[in-house]
Amino acid sequence: MRAKEYLPEGLLHIVVGTMLNLNLLRTFVMVVEQGTLSAAAEKLGLRQPTITLHIQNLEDFLAVKLLDRRGKGVELTPEGKIVICKARELLAFCDNAEAEVFEELHRTKRRIRVGAGPIMTDHVLPHIVARFQQIYPGIDVLIEPTETSSIIKGVLDHTYDVGFVGFPLGCDQLELLEWIEDELVLIVPTNHPFIARGSVNVTELKQQNFIWHKSASGIRMFVENELSRRGLDLTTETGNCGEVSSTMSLLSSVDAGLGVAIIPRYSAQNAIDMGMVGSVRIEGVSMIRKLYIATLKNGRRSVIIDQFIDAAKSYGRMGEQTA
Repeated sequence: MRAKEYLPEGLLHIVVGTMLNLNLLRTFVMVVEQGTLSAAAEKLGLRQPTITLHIQNLEDFLAVKLLDRRGKGVELTPEGKIVICKARELLAFCDNAEAEVFEELHRTKRRIRVGAGPIMTDHVLPHIVARFQQIYPGIDVLIEPTETSSIIKGVLDHTYDVGFVGFPLGCDQLELLEWIEDELVLIVPTNHPFIARGSVNVTELKQQNFIWHKSASGIRMFVENELSRRGLDLTTETGNCGEVSSTMSLLSSVDAGLGVAIIPRYSAQNAIDMGMVGSVRIEGVSMIRKLYIATLKNGRRSVIIDQFIDAAKSYGRMGEQTA
């Protein structure tokens, strides 16, 4: 049966309108099902004045009164009884069509696009991809190392299916899932005066030359935030700041005596064990940060993306058990 054969003329006009107009119908149906405007508002996560405005706009559009107030509740008018039946049919049709389109688009998905910090890309994600591809060998996982702000932007504009970040730069459209903990460590040249002491206080970091991984912005934001809480502004109270493009360049720069650096322990441990650099504890500063999985909030994900996220979670649980 075609839409024109069973939809009132005004309602048909709404069908070909914007998604906002469909939302007017959803609000109307929710008010009828919940019995009060306030209950509908709570269910939809909206303010009651917004619910009232939706109903008014729908009534204005259809040029009929849909609801009568009865105390705190509402009652359908004769016209409202006609519209509620057709609105439910229409919304069910739209929901089914949306589900079918989504399923068709993702049924043959064979590629997952991931944005992550460069150090995480080098040392953590290969283990997750290997675990995932043991189960799904036909799925390609493309990982792009980049800085935190680009990862967030990429998830929001669908460049990336999922992102892994080391600093909670969130927004209303983004869901950040706490994933694993990451220990950072201060590394210094083996002949640095700090080595003999084993630990330093925050004030002693003043005038030190810091070397940063150019794209590892999440680490830098975390460290600057933690040290600023202890009274040290890394942007103004330390010596020169240098940037390098890879972890190996960073380690080599510290080894050569160009400065000190703060990086994840898992990327520094081999160099520490080989005597290439030394590690020093910063007194009174937590060097444990959380890593996050970033996805679109309320966005539909294909089953294969969920499976990849599950592989990442599984890796995190395995790390907790062996820690």
